[in-house]
Amino acid sequence: MGRGWIKAVPALLTVLLLAPAPVLAFTWVSGSSWKAVVDTSSGGAPKPAFASTDGKNGSQDVGTLQTDMGTFKGATTASATIELQRALKITPNDKRLIHEKIGVLNTFNADLQNAGFKVKVKFIPVVAQGNGKGVTNWNFSKSAGNKEKTIPGFKNPDKSSNLKVGKNGNNGQYIVDVTITYSTKGKKSHIWADPSKTASSHTLVFHGI
Repeated sequence: MGRGWIKAVPALLTVLLLAPAPVLAFTWVSGSSWKAVVDTSSGGAPKPAFASTDGKNGSQDVGTLQTDMGTFKGATTASATIELQRALKITPNDKRLIHEKIGVLNTFNADLQNAGFKVKVKFIPVVAQGNGKGVTNWNFSKSAGNKEKTIPGFKNPDKSSNLKVGKNGNNGQYIVDVTITYSTKGKKSHIWADPSKTASSHTLVFHGI
């Protein structure tokens, strides 16, 4: 399966980069990169793929993560899941603050028939990584029945989360966890991203506010 879907950072990211730099210092931890901790498929579904690009908005980092869930069309029961993680750190310029906001711009492309997908974006404090605590940003699902349907994006695709900083907030150190799952349902014809169309892609842009 070709991966020509990976293109330049979308125009929305350009708007973010041209905006005034916020007071929040959001940076990826030095040497960190996106890692797939889960990358599986079954029932003839394609294996998910991903790519990322990093930019700057003043002194802070801006990061774009793109995932490709491929195209699938058939009568078999199928599923595919990718879970990605990366370390980041947030530091407020005003040390009196105990919370800071980080935004996640979320866009996607999907055509579904008797299938659906789920997306979850979570910020997990490093000290709590093993016990499931954290702050959930995006958490949604979309599906379609027996008629093929192009799934529309959100009218307000940018969502923010309030994260603790300072000594009581693990010094602002978090693991970003992104999980995307596609699956078919029923025994009829299934589609996610008709092969004659663009593959099912998701773009997440992480930025300070």
